[in-house]
Amino acid sequence: MPRKSKKENKRKAKPSREKEEIVEYFDVVKDGREKVVKTETVETMPDNPSEKQVKEENNMLKIVLMIIGGLFVALIAMQLTANAVKTFDYNGVNYEITKEGSLVFYRTAFPVIYQGKELPYNFYLRNDPRKLEEINFDGEINFKKDAVINATNELNCDGDGIIAIANIANLKIFDMKIIKDQNATCSQNGDYMFINIGKGNESKIEQFGPACYQLTVNNCEILKVTEKFMTEYFSKISEVAGKN
Repeated sequence: MPRKSKKENKRKAKPSREKEEIVEYFDVVKDGREKVVKTETVETMPDNPSEKQVKEENNMLKIVLMIIGGLFVALIAMQLTANAVKTFDYNGVNYEITKEGSLVFYRTAFPVIYQGKELPYNFYLRNDPRKLEEINFDGEINFKKDAVINATNELNCDGDGIIAIANIANLKIFDMKIIKDQNATCSQNGDYMFINIGKGNESKIEQFGPACYQLTVNNCEILKVTEKFMTEYFSKISEVAGKN
């Protein structure tokens, strides 16, 4: 086997320095005798790039940088789009789409004072507020310090009725007291808010007094009807807060 013993580089002086001659010596043992073998190779040195080549390389570099920049901008845009999908504004109120297991909620928050500190209070709706447009709301929200909520027992709707009443009762965080009085009716003087929930042939909400509302539920859509009322309430709260 040949054994490399030494390497010698020789460069022939040429004005253009376009070629380089490399000379290598190897000690080779053959038939018990050592022999020196000389090899010579010539490598062509790269020429200085022309002005045209420099421009082409610069243009190629610009294209590569533009592609990288475009991909970066696209990634940022995708992230912003994804965040926009998770939040939306409806009638002056911001909602965020969240998930709890297989359930989808539409969360909104309002500031409340708790133990002397202002903290956000979260409301979680089961229905997209934008799709609740199908529930007609005829009237306007009038705030009162007290509210009476009445609902018929036949609107349990596999537990949705309990959730619906509890959700409306949470409106008390807006400095409103919930009163339980099955004998109460609409106050024509507007002394309190009266919310009556009953069955009907069409899901809708109608105001029939200064602060009295009939929530009519068809086909057990009690969550849709009550949440429609709540979204109207939230919008009114935001409108009043914006004026102050």
